[in-house]
Amino acid sequence: MQQQSRLQKIHGEDHEPVPKFTRDTVRSVKASWEFFLAWIRITWFDILVNSAIGGASLGIYNAPLAATRNFPVTFNGSGDIVYPQFAYPDRGWIIDTWLSALLSLLIPIVVILLAQFRVKNIWDLNNGIIGLIFSVSLGTLMQVVIKQLIGGFRPYFLAVCMPDISRAAANNKTGLNAVGFQQIMYSVDICTQPDSAKLKNAMTSFPSGHSTAAFAAYVYLFLYLNAKLKVLITGMT
Repeated sequence: MQQQSRLQKIHGEDHEPVPKFTRDTVRSVKASWEFFLAWIRITWFDILVNSAIGGASLGIYNAPLAATRNFPVTFNGSGDIVYPQFAYPDRGWIIDTWLSALLSLLIPIVVILLAQFRVKNIWDLNNGIIGLIFSVSLGTLMQVVIKQLIGGFRPYFLAVCMPDISRAAANNKTGLNAVGFQQIMYSVDICTQPDSAKLKNAMTSFPSGHSTAAFAAYVYLFLYLNAKLKVLITGMT
């Protein structure tokens, strides 16, 4: 017998044909179990990859920032705020992170489920949902990497930081306080915010996690619907 390739093993081509999903599959415990095992056999690699991406995203998100970020507070002498665009009040999230993630996943999943009235294929449903999760998780990974490397101050950064320039002399851990032209640049050493997670969040505005999740999910949904409706395929009506 010719040796099976790794790709064939991943997709279950070295096993028996996958059982179909019928009413009997739901009614019979044995049939349901067989179908579940077949599903695991076919999708285990996808589950593993998605889990690895999710774990990497979480680890990078919780890691310290890659570099010290400097910011000015006020001009020496006048006391005027250098960047008023960072001095807005902290009003909290307009849309919570959990709600953004839920809407980014739930609505496309509902559309994919509704598409099954026409497609009527459990494996199409499976592939559609797994592809959606992969799209969002990969987008999230790219987002947290860019946040760590580039980031950007949020409009309410100074309100969260609550800077006290007098702290620079006794709390100069980074060695990057009162530096730059006219010594107006400081680091988070001068922040009096006790919540380090909140302070870090105020320094990682770019790219937007809400926008990334929505973009990844709905571009994927567009491609999925185009594949089913064949709107942009030349020669198809």
